[in-house]
Amino acid sequence: MEDKFQKIIRDLGEGIVIVNFKEEFIFANSAACKIFDVPNGKLINKTLKDFVDDEEWKKVINQTSKRKIGESGKYHLEINTKNNNKKMLLVTAKPEYNEFGEVIDAVAVFFDITENINEHKKLKEFNQQFEELEGQLFAQAIEADIRKKEAEKLLKHFNDSINYAKTIQYSLLPSLSHLNKMLTKDVFVLYKPKHTIGGDFYYMKRRDDSIILAVADCTGHGVSGALISMLGITFLNDIIDQNLLFNSSEILGKLRKKIKHTFKEYGNDFQNKNGMDIALCIINLKTNMMQFSGAFNPLYIIRNNELTEYKATKNPIAYYPVEKEFESHNIQLFKNDTFYLFSDGFQDQIGGESEKKYSKKRFREFLLKIHKEDMKEQNKLLEKEFVSWQAENNQVDDMTVMGVKWD
Repeated sequence: MEDKFQKIIRDLGEGIVIVNFKEEFIFANSAACKIFDVPNGKLINKTLKDFVDDEEWKKVINQTSKRKIGESGKYHLEINTKNNNKKMLLVTAKPEYNEFGEVIDAVAVFFDITENINEHKKLKEFNQQFEELEGQLFAQAIEADIRKKEAEKLLKHFNDSINYAKTIQYSLLPSLSHLNKMLTKDVFVLYKPKHTIGGDFYYMKRRDDSIILAVADCTGHGVSGALISMLGITFLNDIIDQNLLFNSSEILGKLRKKIKHTFKEYGNDFQNKNGMDIALCIINLKTNMMQFSGAFNPLYIIRNNELTEYKATKNPIAYYPVEKEFESHNIQLFKNDTFYLFSDGFQDQIGGESEKKYSKKRFREFLLKIHKEDMKEQNKLLEKEFVSWQAENNQVDDMTVMGVKWD
């Protein structure tokens, strides 16, 4: 039983020692040795005087005197360890008696409270700094009041500029009525930027008997993302207008070339992340043949209640360490097929009871659940699902989903 008790004492997290009246250690567990920065067993026969200065030693002597008359003690002690580390300990010492009731030694428990003391000092310094700052803020209050109107004017100018940028960006995006007119199909677009303007964009262009559709997710949000999105739309228009023969993979290749050329001043390695992920398809309206290519962003098609994913090439429209040619998929569309192009903003949204991402799996399951509804209703259901999942969380990214029912 005694061996078991000693083992428990040795394995405890607190430092436990037994000292005699010379303040010599006659027992020390491993935690105590760790506190004093010495190997296990190397505290034996050393004294506290080996680890404290004269002022601290006076505290120890005072406590020793108390224990000689049977009193327990609790006090703070600053030590200098063998590794020249200063530590603050909380020491609780209790006298031990022999069979005749005489005090023979003491059991002491050491708690390392250095971090707590440091935090207290930091808090005290913070309070002092806060008081100084409070005084400065009070002194600046009058000046701030004078500048308030100027700041309000600047804020209004900024908001006006952002709203004007929104007008420009939205003017480049095809309207829903235009999409329906050009496609002559049932279509919806759920477009929800994180800020007033965003880095997602959706795209549609008619070329003879073909229609080009795309959804892209540009680097960044807000102003920076919006600027790249406008570049993307402009470049796509140039590429499609200037090339008589084209396919989806060629379009993405030419788009990547233009983006890389535009941002070449930022470097030509993978640290230059300016660009976009995109899903793009070309549909021949006479043959109902679709050609799809993606840069990280896939295509989903639901047919006969089964969802098929057409994977994208794992390369962005940007610089990348290992650059690949973009792949293309040829897909025959049939009546009642429903297909979706999207950015990752929906599936990456944080929310739900577990505060996790919505996830790709849950997104696929929800599309399967709603795909038989008309496109207008699907739009409403997707937006409702997104808002419900998001709850009180901030929107984490721009979000776009385009759906088309082929009939």
